[in-house]
Amino acid sequence: MVVIQMITEAALLEQFNGSLQLRKLSLAAPGRQEILVRMVSASVCHTDIAAIEGEFGRLIPLPMVLGHEGAGVVEAVGDGVKKFKKGDRVVLSVVVHCDNCRNCAAGRPSACENFNEIAFGGGLNDGSKRLSLDGRQVSHFFAHSSFSRYAVVPENVVVHVPDEVQLEKLSVLSCGVQTGSGAVMNSGIPLGSKLAIFGCGGVGLSAVMGAKVIGAREIIAIDVADERLSLARELGATEVINPKKLDAVERVKSISGGGVDYAIECVGRTETIVQAVDCLRPWGTVILVGVPRRGTKIEFDFFSLFRATVRGCVAGFANSELFLPLLISLNQEGKFPFEKLSPGSYRFEEINRVASNASLDFS
Repeated sequence: MVVIQMITEAALLEQFNGSLQLRKLSLAAPGRQEILVRMVSASVCHTDIAAIEGEFGRLIPLPMVLGHEGAGVVEAVGDGVKKFKKGDRVVLSVVVHCDNCRNCAAGRPSACENFNEIAFGGGLNDGSKRLSLDGRQVSHFFAHSSFSRYAVVPENVVVHVPDEVQLEKLSVLSCGVQTGSGAVMNSGIPLGSKLAIFGCGGVGLSAVMGAKVIGAREIIAIDVADERLSLARELGATEVINPKKLDAVERVKSISGGGVDYAIECVGRTETIVQAVDCLRPWGTVILVGVPRRGTKIEFDFFSLFRATVRGCVAGFANSELFLPLLISLNQEGKFPFEKLSPGSYRFEEINRVASNASLDFS
C-alpha cells in the first residue's frame, strides 16, 4: 500500500472544555521511521479528559486529536522502518521517546529527556504534524492521536502483538495498565514486601495486579468507592480500606505492623500523597504515580521524610518493547486479568459518552 495522503475520520478537539467532533481530516503519509496504523480499538484515559479540560496549561495548540492508548494493524511504513511490515498486529505505547538522549541510550525510554516536548508539543518525534483540516495543521497528542480511524505514529511507540491475542482488548495496556503495573513490577520491589496502594481506578488496580505478580506479602488497597475496593480484592488485594470509614494511615500501620515498605500513590491529590508518606515504615519508599494539577505544592512535616524515599514515576518505568509483551503473556496465563478493568466498549460515534478505561470500537 503506497500512501501519499489519505482521509481519516477523527475526533477533533477545537476548544477546551468542548465536546469532540467527528471530522474528516487529511492524513499525510508516514515519514521516516513512522508507521501508518489502522486503529481497531482505542481506550480513553483520564489524561485525555484532563487535556480536554486544559489541565496541561494549554500547551498544545488547538485544534487537536487526542488519544494515546490504541491497538491496530500496520497499513504502511515509512523509510527506515526495520521492525514492522504491512499486516502486523500492534499495540501503541505511551512511552514516547527520542532515542537520542542519555536516558534513551541507557535503555530508560520512560525517562527520556525530551518526553514532554514529544508528548505535549503537538507533533511527532521530529516535531512535524501529519494531520490537517482544510489546509490548517492539526496537533497530535503523545505523538499518537489514536482517536482516529487511522494514525501515523513513530516506530518506537509500536509493539508487536501475537496473532492469537484479541486486539480489541489491548488498547487499555498502552498507558494506564502499563503505568500502574510497571510502577510496582519495574521498581525493584523485593518478594514478600508490604505495599499500600492509594487509589483503585485503572492505574491503581493495575498496581494491585502487579503487586500480586511480584509476590508481595501484603497488598493494602485504599479507595473511597466500595465497588472499586471489591474489584481490588478480586484482583489480589489482601486488605482494603475506605478512608471515608476508617483513618487510612492508622489502619495501614495496624495491618502492616508499623508501616508498609512501599506506598504507591495513584490519585494525585495532596492529601493522599501526604498519607502515602505517613504510612511508611522507616526507610520505606513512596512511588508517585498519580498526576496532580500543574503548579500543585505539597507541604510535609520534615520528620515524615527524614527516613523516607520519594520517587516519581512516568509510564511505569517501562521499556514497552519488553514490558507490554510480558503483560500480554501473563494475561494469557491467567495471572494478569486486565480485561476486568474495562467498563465496556463503545462505537467510535459515541466517543463523548465514554468514561475513563472504556474502549472505542472502530469496526
